[in-house]
Amino acid sequence: MKAVEALVVLAVLGVLFMVAVVLVGERVGKWLARQRRAHADWELVEESNGEQVVVYAERPGQDRLLIGAATFAAIDFDVQLWELRSKGREQVYALNQGSHR
Repeated sequence: MKAVEALVVLAVLGVLFMVAVVLVGERVGKWLARQRRAHADWELVEESNGEQVVVYAERPGQDRLLIGAATFAAIDFDVQLWELRSKGREQVYALNQGSHR
């Protein structure tokens, strides 16, 4: 009888231990995600609404910085978009250099 009681106590302790491990793991995971977002680099993001492509610099936790937009109807759309991407890469590089100091 005492052996059965000991097994039940061990099983309950095992379940409690597993619950504690899961809860601590979730907390650590959330903390690590916050740390990654806080130290994330700026990146170039493009969005299209069907009429134009808008280029932004984006970093988690920050407002987007508008780089510019290229309209699909423009005769030189591909050139405009290439120039926006180039300008955006330069700005993102500069923003990231400033944030790593």
